[in-house]
Order: sequence, then structure tokens, then C-alpha cells
Amino acid sequence: MVKPDVLATYEAARAQAAVAGHAFMTNSAKCLPEGMPAMIDVPGTLEILEAPKGNEILFHHTQDNQIRPVYLEEPHPANVKPSYWGHSFARWIAGTLVIDTVAIDDRTTINWFGLPHSLALHTIEKYRLTDDGRTLDLEMTLEDPGVLIAPWVVKKRFIRLPPHARFEEFVCA
Repeated sequence: MVKPDVLATYEAARAQAAVAGHAFMTNSAKCLPEGMPAMIDVPGTLEILEAPKGNEILFHHTQDNQIRPVYLEEPHPANVKPSYWGHSFARWIAGTLVIDTVAIDDRTTINWFGLPHSLALHTIEKYRLTDDGRTLDLEMTLEDPGVLIAPWVVKKRFIRLPPHARFEEFVCA
């Protein structure tokens, strides 16, 4: 899935870190936001909140207490500036929340293990509640002609915490 030259550069950087005796420096290791799409891959708790106005959904990731805004029914602006989270807009399609994200800063990575992407990265996430609302299934498609040979589909399942559950504070030090 990953282009051979990109994979070779990535593996060489990881090997160099191992020879030097230190961890490969991902964004989390540098106390920087993981951003999209790596944050989906990071262990921890995810809280999804609807903003009071009803035109925005907030994804609160307990890792680094990161907040990702997702705008409902607001298409991407013409000249959106790249950022850690990119620009995300969502719409409901037959009970599935579909999120389209572009302009993801290339300082972020595809996964928590530091696999790079280019500024051309485009993600489509599909969230659907199953099991009477106890489970949230995610199917995310990543398209990046600069790094990937073909679209890459990632699936993840989130389990709803009990109503009394509280989030642990996370401090990057």
C-alpha cells in the first residue's frame, strides 16, 4: 500500500533511532498533537460531543486532551490552511456519520508509529453505532497519491463506557 521509496525512508529512520538507542520520535513523544489521522490510532478514550449550536461535533481525545472540530454540512473552504486536524466537514447518510477531511498538515502521520503522509492526504471516515448503541464502528479510507499506491482502508471499533465513567487527566511531560 505504501510506495516503496516512502517505506524505505520510514524504515531507515526507525532503524537509525533504534541504533542510537532511543525511541522513534512521533508527535506524542515530542509533546505535539498527533492530529489526523494518527490520533484515531492512539490508545485512549474518545469522547464525541455535539456543540451547543448543533452545527459542529467535537472529538475529545484524552491523549494530550486534544479537541478536533468537525463541521456539519459546511464544505471545505477554497483556500483552507493545513493544520494538525485539517478541515473536516460531516453529513449524515442513512444513519452513518460521514466525515471528509482535507488540508492535514504533513507534520502529522498516518499512524501512531510515525508513517508519513503528504499534504495531498484526504480521509473519509464513516462512523456507525451498532449493538444497540454500545459500539461505534469506524471505517476510514485514506487517499494520498504522494505516499500510498492505492487507498488504504482502516477499521476500528470503539466500545461505549458506562455512564459513570470519568476521563483520566493526561499531561505530556
